[in-house]
Amino acid sequence: MSAKKAAIQNLVIYGLFALLASWVFTLTADFPQPLLPGYPGSAMFPRLAVGLMGLFSTLGFIRELFRLMSGRSPLPVERSDTEGGLGSRSGASGAVLSCIVLMLFVAIIEYVGMEPAVFLFCSFMTYVATRRVGASLVSGVASVLVVYLVFVQGLSVFMPLAFLPRYLSW
Repeated sequence: MSAKKAAIQNLVIYGLFALLASWVFTLTADFPQPLLPGYPGSAMFPRLAVGLMGLFSTLGFIRELFRLMSGRSPLPVERSDTEGGLGSRSGASGAVLSCIVLMLFVAIIEYVGMEPAVFLFCSFMTYVATRRVGASLVSGVASVLVVYLVFVQGLSVFMPLAFLPRYLSW
């Protein structure tokens, strides 16, 4: 792939992620407002995460734009096409597959709940990386437990729960 084509591809990907971050940030306006004055509320962590995603995407976009305008080539990326998993796909098809998986994750979390969405996403991504069913199932269950305990119970982040209780009575 030519350096110009790689830079344009990077610009498109950075731009799409910056737009996605902006859109997701606007969705946090529907989160419940905090009951206590000065308390950051349940939108704090999602806003921080997508804010950082937008910031890094914008910085990457600007860096690629300067590289393209100055004629410098992007840093070389060594990739083996003989590897299994997502690494064997072309850059465009891997990016499209990643976007599809993320859109499915958002749809499942919205309409089914957090637990099935996190389980399916983490299980699928682990299976793609390892091709081991057992490891992917353990990864999915562990991910659900970590997200539930850290975010729902520890940080009181609002998540659409399917079957786990919102509040634990210790």
